Amino acid sequence: MWLSAAKIGLAVLAGWVQGGLTPKETAAWAKIAPSLAYVSDHGKTTAVCVLIDDSGLFLADKDAIGKDTVEARLDDHVLTMKRVGDDGATGLVLLQASPWTFGEGHAAYLPEKPALQGQQLFIALPSGPIRGEFVRSDKVAVLLTSHRLFPMNELKFEAPESLVGGGLVFTQRGELIGALNATLPNQSANTQESRSASGFGSPLPPAALGGGGGGGASKSTAMVPQFMVRQAGPGDLTVAYTVGLGVMRRVVEGFKSPSHEVQHPSIGIYCKDSLIKGALVTRMREDSTAAKAGMQIGDIILSIDGITIKSQIGFASTMLQKEIGQTLVVWVLRNSMQVRLTIPVGKA
Repeated sequence: MWLSAAKIGLAVLAGWVQGGLTPKETAAWAKIAPSLAYVSDHGKTTAVCVLIDDSGLFLADKDAIGKDTVEARLDDHVLTMKRVGDDGATGLVLLQASPWTFGEGHAAYLPEKPALQGQQLFIALPSGPIRGEFVRSDKVAVLLTSHRLFPMNELKFEAPESLVGGGLVFTQRGELIGALNATLPNQSANTQESRSASGFGSPLPPAALGGGGGGGASKSTAMVPQFMVRQAGPGDLTVAYTVGLGVMRRVVEGFKSPSHEVQHPSIGIYCKDSLIKGALVTRMREDSTAAKAGMQIGDIILSIDGITIKSQIGFASTMLQKEIGQTLVVWVLRNSMQVRLTIPVGKA
């Protein structure tokens, strides 16, 4: 199933936060708060970013930040945040705070394992936290900002009418899960039509999944299904998505490296569903590892490391599990003959 995801506007939710937390949740949030800095513009809080390294490196949503240099507040300290890294695939950016003293904040950390269905979460917004819930981690989506396919976590929370974007997601143990990459607008129980404002319910442009998923989607196969979102409890239910834990870990580790570069696995090809089975190679970068290994446009990918590939999504999902430098055994169908290729995994 295809989902689309798009960056959306950031809304300040005054009067909706903190007051609704239980004493236990308030105590849990107090342990997360020292890792967060709040970006302001002309006296208005516009974004939140999270400390990921004791050297003063902060992660944030690119659209929420906007500028290359911003001012932020961490407790009672005013900091200058300068953009030093950018991951175009996920829309996350890396900021360096100055002046910075070691131990000034509390660096967030990622969980060892994905969250469980029904697990309670915090969504950190410029105005403070709201309560959320983890739904599932088996979604696959195309981020319209990069046209790349990623595994996604689905979350839900009750929120006012305003859309929420760029919020940071934590477990109530204080573990960073990710940033909100997309939301569905608050809906009633009726099936909705086009969701073009938030990127849901419209045809995708030609995808270029060679960076995130190692393959691509054709316009004809990338149609977004309709969704039904129901009201729950006293408020409207908002459904939101973050990239999966493995992708988030890759981003954080890349940002913390000396180069601040995030590297996503790729073999440099673009695919669509084959009419028979497998993933049909439609385009290929000339300098790609696939081209150097002998893959050709028109090849139909049948399997990777013994895993049967049934579609372009199957190919991209399999590639997302690979690591840069790993060597793949790929079987393709070419002119009615099966051909074995050995292809190293490169980077996007």
